[in-house]
Amino acid sequence: MAKAHNDIDITLGPSVFVSYARSDQAIAIEFYHLLGLDGFKPWIDKFNLIAGQRWESEIDRAVKESDCVVVLLSKESVDHRGYVQKEISLALEAASRETEEGIFVLPLCLDESPVPNRLTHLHSVRSSEPPQLIGARYLAVQRAVLMRAGQLGERYDVRSLTDHLRFSTPKGGVTSTDGKDIDNPLLRQVKVPSPSRLLWTGDHYLVRGRNPTGSTYAGVARLDVHEGDASLNVTIGMHYLSYTGTFDGKTLALKGSHEVTYDIGDGIFRGVWGKTGYEELIPASPFAKPINS
Repeated sequence: MAKAHNDIDITLGPSVFVSYARSDQAIAIEFYHLLGLDGFKPWIDKFNLIAGQRWESEIDRAVKESDCVVVLLSKESVDHRGYVQKEISLALEAASRETEEGIFVLPLCLDESPVPNRLTHLHSVRSSEPPQLIGARYLAVQRAVLMRAGQLGERYDVRSLTDHLRFSTPKGGVTSTDGKDIDNPLLRQVKVPSPSRLLWTGDHYLVRGRNPTGSTYAGVARLDVHEGDASLNVTIGMHYLSYTGTFDGKTLALKGSHEVTYDIGDGIFRGVWGKTGYEELIPASPFAKPINS
């Protein structure tokens, strides 16, 4: 798929502050784009700070006004002093005003570095997937943000949210740092694509991938499967792409502007195309703007 500009529409879901070390900026930006496409309101200094603003006071304000804070943890952010440490302090201060059950700080481990002591009281997400793939990590963040929306029911249509959730906690692959599978009462009633489900109508996904040239892209997609015949309609920025093919319950094989083959696991389709291109289809949240067939 061609690289496209990742414009983010006005969104209706919870606001999410993305905290990261400078060395992790590339993946932080990818999370920012996915959150925006998923119907949330992400905030990241790279795009939300305006020239001439006092950046420290703006970051302080953004953390305090956000519904939750995603902290990307890596060796760089854990071992070195930097503003990410101040952001963690601001987030923990804001979290102290929440109820004991309130989700505000979401630690996400990008490597095997230990979690800072002041965050060990919180479940921190790790993933066993290869570094170039971020679908499982993103899905864990998405679910936590959705549960946060449930806790802020006066701001969001929680009944509509619980009625339309379409995916469940994955079994394996993503766990908290204490080794427990992530469990979320708000999400128990929802479902994931499975080999036994061969009749789909309008399942919506986030598209995240990398071209063989090395550039990344993100967008939204609608997948329809009927008796083994599959169609995928994709919007990436101003580009609209259409694919048709087959799904046998394990492998999704599509042809369009190029050929791509996906395998399914933990509710995520992971595909390869060209010589070095790869792509992930990640179940979209109920806040995501649907794509028409």
